[in-house]
Amino acid sequence: MEEIVELLNAGQYVKLRQLIAGYNVADIAAYMEKLEQDEVLKLFRWDCVVLGVLLLTATRWAPKVRDLHPIWFILGSAVPGVVFRFG
Repeated sequence: MEEIVELLNAGQYVKLRQLIAGYNVADIAAYMEKLEQDEVLKLFRWDCVVLGVLLLTATRWAPKVRDLHPIWFILGSAVPGVVFRFG
């Protein structure tokens, strides 16, 4: 299971997908229980989570933003993604 975390941190998603196909949900959940809290938090990219929350907030509760064309949301996601190298 440590290989999964290493591949995830390295960004090797194709190898990760192939490796995970051999595990079931119970195996992964059992491994996650053994991790320390700070190790679990390292699995998330918090900058991406913050961007997602900002976009969700803007699209749900800002009336003027709701009326924008969808291309603006695509650009609003792509520009910070390129600038901060999320991908």
